[in-house]
Amino acid sequence: MSTPTDWREDLVHLIQLADEDPTVLPALLEDLLTPEELTAMAQRWQIIKELYRGTPQREISQTLGVGVATVTRGSRMLRNPQGGFRRIIDMILSTKRPTGLTKAWRTQLTE
Repeated sequence: MSTPTDWREDLVHLIQLADEDPTVLPALLEDLLTPEELTAMAQRWQIIKELYRGTPQREISQTLGVGVATVTRGSRMLRNPQGGFRRIIDMILSTKRPTGLTKAWRTQLTE
């Protein structure tokens, strides 16, 4: 029988496979997550972008309607150099010729 670690690896591979077709990943996320979970994930990305820009935690909390503890958790994640958010921001900022969302995110992160 497989373990929760195996399940997580399966999930990562499933998401990587779904990412090969831009129409499949959004549909898969909607299948995997409740609308509230999907919103919470999207909200975390907004928190991370604002933290990276230097927006104060209390301001982020008020603007996005989340608890300060949620923003603080995002701050801890962002400080982890091996964490996914930190690494994806590094990828966005190091892309030589950003296009589409990468370009928009770079602008949001640096302005």
